[in-house]
Amino acid sequence: MRPNQRGSLFSGLLGNKSERRRIRRATFYVLFTLSICAGMIMVTQDYASLRVGVEVHTAAIFFLAILPWLVFGASRRFPRSLEGPFLTTLIGFGCLILGKVFLSSNAVNNSTAQYRKLKTLSQATLMYASDHSDALPPANVWMDSIASRVTEEDFILGKNLMPAQDGYHVALNSNLSQKSLDKFESPDDSILYFLSIKSKRNANDALHSITELRRGVNLSGNIKRVPEPTSSRP
Repeated sequence: MRPNQRGSLFSGLLGNKSERRRIRRATFYVLFTLSICAGMIMVTQDYASLRVGVEVHTAAIFFLAILPWLVFGASRRFPRSLEGPFLTTLIGFGCLILGKVFLSSNAVNNSTAQYRKLKTLSQATLMYASDHSDALPPANVWMDSIASRVTEEDFILGKNLMPAQDGYHVALNSNLSQKSLDKFESPDDSILYFLSIKSKRNANDALHSITELRRGVNLSGNIKRVPEPTSSRP
C-alpha cells in the first residue's frame, strides 16, 4: 500500500476534518470536567466524605499537574496559544481555593457537632446518676444505661470526624465506671467521655484509645483537650 493510501486509510478511520474537530472538542470538555473532579479530590482527599485512598489522592495530584498539557496537545485548534493549559490550570487553582474554604467550613461544623454531642452525653449521664444514688453507669453498658435520655444520633461521633468514619467513636473513661459523684474533688479535671478510635457500642478504656484531637468532656460538661493518660495500658 502506498503512503498516501495509508494516510487516506488512517484519515478514514478518524473521520473527516469536521468529525475530528468534534472529537477534539469532546475530549477537551471531558478533560475540563475531570479537572474539576481531580481538583476537588486533591484538596479534600478523603475529608469531604469522598473517602478516597492515598493512591487515588496521589493519582489525582499527578493528573491535575499534567492536565493542562494534555488539553493543549488534544486541542490542535489552538496550535499557537495556551488557552487550554491556562484554562485548566485556572480551574485547578479555583478548586484549590474553594476546597480550602469548604474544608475550613466543614471542620467548624464537625467541631460544633462534636461539642454538642459530648455535652449531651455528659448531661444525660448526670441525669442517670441522679436516679442511681449519684453513681455513674458501668463502663461496659454505659450507652445502654443512658439510651433512654438521648437519641441514637447523639452516640454517633464517627460521622463528625475528619475524615468521617463508620461507627460510634466515643468512649467512656473506664476509671470513672460506677463511681459516685461525691468522690470527685474536681469535676473539671475528670474526663467522662472522649473521642475514640474505637467504633463499637459501649466502648471504654482509660483514655488509651483517644484520637489525635484528644478531645473530651469532663463531669462539669465542659469540652477540653485531654492530657496524656497517667495509667499504663492494660
